[in-house]
Amino acid sequence: AASAQQQTTASGLTSDQVIRKSGVPASEVAAVVNEAVVTTFDVRQRMKLMLISSGGRIPDEAIPQVQARALRDLIEERLKLQETGNFEVVVTDEEIQGDLYSMAATSNLNVDQLVDELERSGISINTMKDQIRAQIAWPQLVQGRYRDRVRVNEDEIENTLERMRDDASKEQYLVSEICIPVDNPAQAQQ
Repeated sequence: AASAQQQTTASGLTSDQVIRKSGVPASEVAAVVNEAVVTTFDVRQRMKLMLISSGGRIPDEAIPQVQARALRDLIEERLKLQETGNFEVVVTDEEIQGDLYSMAATSNLNVDQLVDELERSGISINTMKDQIRAQIAWPQLVQGRYRDRVRVNEDEIENTLERMRDDASKEQYLVSEICIPVDNPAQAQQ
């Protein structure tokens, strides 16, 4: 009988070994990301954050899409945090508090009120802090790694400033990704 082969991590651990090492019951593991696990609790927490961000309006039929998006985001976040850890990028508590302060201010709240709102929604503040840590650390790593490769001369600066002045009088558009839940997964391609 052929046995299923498991992929191993850089240090040679299988997924099962990573799960055992984490101390999390296998039934509560949503994904293994190198030598870390994403738990079903993590996914539920992220889904709750997404629900709050959408104003609490996600149809039941769209829950699987939101769940898949939450898992993808968490896996990407774990990968970014692992990579920033490899390069010893440190995000201070003060930086995280600064982002929490900004988030709270956007909602006309102070940080304590924001924490209370999150807790009332069943969201751990640590879930938010982990997300903020990745949002701060990743750009620091990318900037630090590639800063020396970017060379800008005076002519490029002048040309860019001139183009910006010209563009300031033109109509502009901001394009960004949004997640719109649909009632029927078959409608997702439309």
